Amino acid sequence: MNIVGRHGHANSIMFIDPYFDPVKHGYREFNKLLAAIINPDEPPDIEIHICHLADSITKSQYEADFSSKLSGVINTAGLTVKIFIWDKFHDRYLISNLMGIKLNNGFDISDKPQEMTTWGRLGRSDRDDIQREFDPASGRHKLQHRFTVP
Repeated sequence: MNIVGRHGHANSIMFIDPYFDPVKHGYREFNKLLAAIINPDEPPDIEIHICHLADSITKSQYEADFSSKLSGVINTAGLTVKIFIWDKFHDRYLISNLMGIKLNNGFDISDKPQEMTTWGRLGRSDRDDIQREFDPASGRHKLQHRFTVP
């Protein structure tokens, strides 16, 4: 994601979507977002924040699913991605140190070309509040598990 601002590229990017699951059909193109992150000299800190929704999925299964679906593009792009699994949250965002976007329907895509969604830009204070909300030290959500996909 070549997010350019006064300071150049983003140095942190947070993908926040409680329903994100790399093996689900609706998220099959998420790897294109990761592939678009262009900053090989100083790759940004990448975080994906999801909810632990399925009791039948173990922590090791989450790790295996993320690795099998995303490690190829992550390695090709020279990135490291930290995954955070929280107990419960609802809203979806794309947050970087340069901007924040509220995503009404998250990062999944539809097979129906007539379907449309609207994203909205967040002000700086809202963006900063969301960054703090998803900091494990904040205590605003209960962290269930975290792991890294190298």
